[in-house]
Amino acid sequence: MKLFDDTPFKHKNADKTCRTCKFRQRWQMGLSTIQYCGITSSNRTENGLLKIRAKDRACPKYEEKEGKIEIKSKY
Repeated sequence: MKLFDDTPFKHKNADKTCRTCKFRQRWQMGLSTIQYCGITSSNRTENGLLKIRAKDRACPKYEEKEGKIEIKSKY
């Protein structure tokens, strides 16, 4: 008899990545482009958004994007 179920929890978007999420934002800062999640907040960044990598596994808030990617500029 097991005390805990050891199978990992897998949500419906576990096979997707942040690259195809509609909430992904790309901010141009000088010569570099930094990617943020537009729906998840963070206390560590200046703009209050969570910094992400495009190849990160999608979170449960994931929604499929439509159309082109918009790049925002800080300057």
